[in-house]
Amino acid sequence: MFTDDDPEGRQIQDQLVGILARKFAPFGITLIKPEIWSECWKQQVFSGGGVFKSTDGSVDEARYQQVWRTCAVSLAGQYGIDAVLDPAIIAVTAPLNQDIVRWHGVAEDMRSFGQRFWTGGSYSGKVTAASLLVTIHGVEGNLLFENAGGIEVVGQLTGTRTDPLRQKPGFLKSTNKLNRAVNIVFRPLMMPTGQ
Repeated sequence: MFTDDDPEGRQIQDQLVGILARKFAPFGITLIKPEIWSECWKQQVFSGGGVFKSTDGSVDEARYQQVWRTCAVSLAGQYGIDAVLDPAIIAVTAPLNQDIVRWHGVAEDMRSFGQRFWTGGSYSGKVTAASLLVTIHGVEGNLLFENAGGIEVVGQLTGTRTDPLRQKPGFLKSTNKLNRAVNIVFRPLMMPTGQ
């Protein structure tokens, strides 16, 4: 999800893994540490010469899938895993309508980020927002589940036409927003049957 040399990304990853582990613990589901998957992945990529085509640098899908399956089968044998849960924080383009941004199950009022600097009217258009995308694949590679939950808008309105948006202070630092995103993602799996 994050590179090994990104301390801030590592902190967000650790926080997210903790939230996910607590979410699944009541159901008797345990998660292996991301480092275990990462180490297997690195070993397979190194031993197989990478997952990118030497001709143009694009991903060699066949090689990528081979590395993925090898890691999944290996970890199933070592740790008894039944599935691979892959969380990713992604950037999405979200619609902004009359100062309200709505995407992946959340709504955020752009005016709530501080003082409203403009007078009259409201903003509409599109802004960049962050979402948690989670996929779950069986060990064989079949997609079992995929869903996304909104986390927060990346920037805040400044009220100027020349520089209308700047990154919010404390972006991706809210445990409450990460918890909300996890709850949105897994809501379909946690609903009682018959609903």
